[in-house]
Amino acid sequence: MGGSSSTLKASSHVFEKELDKIESLINTIVTKKNTFVDPNYNFANDSVCAKYTMVIENKLSKHLKIHLHDLASSIYFVPKNNDKVHFKNETVTKKDLCTIITSHYTRTLKLLSVIREIYDIENGGDFSLVGILFRNMDNIEGMFQVSYCGMNQEPLDGGDRVDFGKLKGLKRFVKEMLTEEEARTFLMHLKQLFGNMKKRKISELVCKDTLVSLDTYKAIYKDIPIDFSCQSGGAVSDAHLLFFVSKDKPIISFDLCYDKQKMTMPYDTTIKNLFKKFKSDYVYNLDKLTTIIHRLIYFHHPSSSYKLKDLSHDELISIEIEVKRTIIVFFIQSMVNYYKIFNYIKNNKHLKK
Repeated sequence: MGGSSSTLKASSHVFEKELDKIESLINTIVTKKNTFVDPNYNFANDSVCAKYTMVIENKLSKHLKIHLHDLASSIYFVPKNNDKVHFKNETVTKKDLCTIITSHYTRTLKLLSVIREIYDIENGGDFSLVGILFRNMDNIEGMFQVSYCGMNQEPLDGGDRVDFGKLKGLKRFVKEMLTEEEARTFLMHLKQLFGNMKKRKISELVCKDTLVSLDTYKAIYKDIPIDFSCQSGGAVSDAHLLFFVSKDKPIISFDLCYDKQKMTMPYDTTIKNLFKKFKSDYVYNLDKLTTIIHRLIYFHHPSSSYKLKDLSHDELISIEIEVKRTIIVFFIQSMVNYYKIFNYIKNNKHLKK
């Protein structure tokens, strides 16, 4: 999804510099195959568990019903020759401990790999949502051009829904990181932005969102008449990733749009500011991700390399929430900023040359 076409400008890696910073950090911890660079973190590997297992006590207590309150954040090291460890009245095997610690580190691995996929970091962001939207806009010799599809976008194999499960990282994000309710609310919101954009429905979804604050949405939708007066089911399936993409929406892919259109007008101050905001909001989003990643890792001077921080279960949960929130803002804000540019040009056709 999001491949370039003859009607859209070629990929330019416009945010390559910002993405390079994040990529270099992630690559110090996670390989291209989504395993840890440091083999000692790959606790799913039996050979690692055979050496030792360490586990954060509050997580251990939660899973194994062991009431150890004296040392709230202790880390236990189990000698490799001892397969069983006695905690008060319970005996715990190394397999039990390894399962717990594997889950802990797997969550960290998933966070970093999902970020890399959603933002399409390895390709300079070209096939992320922002890359797709950016190819629908261009500034040429004092004129600003926006591309869009003049009819509903549909797959070549029939049907009236576009499979957004093919959009970089989206399927994995909603199925592996979000709760069912979070996923439904987010996908319905995104569907509105690609569909008929019913403001009443958007308002309802904003009010249901438990991750992104109302103030954040007010800032995103500024100058768009959305009612933010909020008053105080089922698993997510692949069908939830099938989107109806109505006419006058950005061209998602060359193969999906049978009526490619363009609007052009002089590059005036308003367009300049709107386009600048589109880019600056994205850069700010990337900066926030960088800050979040630094909550997961630290620079280990003796080895001159980055290592994972020893995080408690609660600390890791807090970071997960921040990542989810930042990614959702990335999708919604990027689409809304595109529409502000599109609507301004559409409503000022008399200025076009």
